[in-house]
Amino acid sequence: MSPRNTSSLQADTAIGRQAVGRRTASPKSQARRGVLLATIRGGTPLQVEQLLSSLEASGDIGPDEDIIQDEVAADEAMLEMDADMDLGDEDEPSTEDWGDEGAVQSGSDEDSEPSTIPFAPRCFEIVVTDRTCSVPVDGKCIRSARTPLGQQALYELESRVWALRRIAVWLTERRVDFVCNRDLWHLGCEALDDVKCGRTPVEQKSFLHCAGLEPKISEESLSRYIRATDIAWTDGSAPLDILFSDGAKRTWVANAVRQFVMESGEAVSDAVLDEYASVPVNRSAARRRRLAQMAPESLDLPTFIEKANMLAGTRWQDVVSCCRGRLLGARR
Repeated sequence: MSPRNTSSLQADTAIGRQAVGRRTASPKSQARRGVLLATIRGGTPLQVEQLLSSLEASGDIGPDEDIIQDEVAADEAMLEMDADMDLGDEDEPSTEDWGDEGAVQSGSDEDSEPSTIPFAPRCFEIVVTDRTCSVPVDGKCIRSARTPLGQQALYELESRVWALRRIAVWLTERRVDFVCNRDLWHLGCEALDDVKCGRTPVEQKSFLHCAGLEPKISEESLSRYIRATDIAWTDGSAPLDILFSDGAKRTWVANAVRQFVMESGEAVSDAVLDEYASVPVNRSAARRRRLAQMAPESLDLPTFIEKANMLAGTRWQDVVSCCRGRLLGARR
């Protein structure tokens, strides 16, 4: 994986430091603001960097004067430390997709040109290094606002990076087995507790609370963020929205049911799966409220299966078909 500059994008520099006054927005400026918000919230890193360059050219933002001298000193120190190091042959990150069996498929783009902008051009990345997730951001991306438009642009960018870093922390602290093994099954490691508490981290709306993103980040903003973000390992990558995929939801439900049965001192068997192969899921609002009111310890197995599938929006038949071996305790 290519070296990355991991300078922090600080909130106090992302938000403009100069006082700016209020003014009435014209239709043209409102339209420009709409394009700006759509790009900052959902654009690729290349599109975001191009927007920032445009805002800098128009005088809405400018270099953060407080860090320029530090950047120069750091660049000079790096040249002195590694004057003889040649990174010209370093491979660019590959652009793999998640395979059907839950493993990263290797691949690369040999014709791609090296990026000359602060972000990698294809997507934002949550980078995995030694069981830890982080979000690298080049220090050159830190700018100061000169106008209200620039201030809003930098605030939106800071919010996006902050959200990705919160997700990185959650993955590191709560889903480290998934981070290390790249196996969707491990996304359900806390599924039984999740169901008991009525939370569903494989659903974006519930994930906002699980990852500590509320109230700053809306579900709509989160959806935009994750579409242009990858989880990147040294030898492969997967789109961040794999966390909310059908496969993730099914393995989460399977984990919950298996943990529920094991909590009673028993084990999931073929006989149990055959007996409850067609548990119906009543998704009405009234039924959802009724299940939410029922104490977890009062649920029998078919009712628990119904509740878990209702929370994840899955069909139990699909869960069994996809995860039967894992439900029975087989290792992948």
